[in-house]
Amino acid sequence: MRVDQSVAQQLVQSNHAVFEVGLQYQIQNAEPPSVIIVEIKNKHYLEKEIEYLKNFSIDTFTFFEPYQDIGLTAFATRPILEHERRIFSHYPLWGKSLSETKKIKKAENINHLEHNDLIVNIQQKHQKSLSKINHVLRQSDIKMSQEELSLISSSIQEAQKLTKKINKF
Repeated sequence: MRVDQSVAQQLVQSNHAVFEVGLQYQIQNAEPPSVIIVEIKNKHYLEKEIEYLKNFSIDTFTFFEPYQDIGLTAFATRPILEHERRIFSHYPLWGKSLSETKKIKKAENINHLEHNDLIVNIQQKHQKSLSKINHVLRQSDIKMSQEELSLISSSIQEAQKLTKKINKF
């Protein structure tokens, strides 16, 4: 099932696809089959996975959402035999991305704070370095060649450019 839709739509669309399988395989007096819902990134990958399963002679039943021409939203397979289960082992189970997304967002927030702390730290060190250079230059009686002064000046300019780039983060 595509996970580029709202959670409500994901549930509805996956049920539509399972219903299509139920219509085709009216198994009576049998143990109810398992229903496993997996996540597939978007329509493009959904189409690729249907082709992948054809390589294993796994029948798929697709559901095309006619509303607003959304198109292919989910598929279900025929009942899967025990030895075929490995074919599906690479799919992430549905719902995992919901909890993973929360974890990722939390980690991104922490990383963003750490990143900001790092930037502030670099800026502070940069400012201290510039202050030290300016202090040494003002206090020293050292005679510098034009080339040395130019080199120091270009280093300061490069450091200022770096600071501007860091500030953009």
